[in-house]
Amino acid sequence: GILLGNVFAVCICWLQVRFGILRLPEDIYYMKYAPIKLIWWHVALIDMVTLSLCILCMWLPTLYIRRILPGLANKLVTLMIRIVPRRILLRAVDSRQSRRRANEAAKQG
Repeated sequence: GILLGNVFAVCICWLQVRFGILRLPEDIYYMKYAPIKLIWWHVALIDMVTLSLCILCMWLPTLYIRRILPGLANKLVTLMIRIVPRRILLRAVDSRQSRRRANEAAKQG
């Protein structure tokens, strides 16, 4: 992703330097187009900071996940599999019964 972003950005910079695609209103500014100067160590610094942040964002959750005991996690998952479908089923049955009662009341009323 970083490499593709660099290629895209360098292409845009080259187009601006070569053709001046970003034009400025001459009545406000004293130049016709926005000048660009590409400094390679700025690009490298941004790439290093971006890569460092991405690695940090992937590494921090693994520190938390390492502390979870696999046996306990499996017990919790099987418990949730047993409980959640019953709750969903009970909600569905309750909603059907309440709809049926509402329809019967509407027919009688």
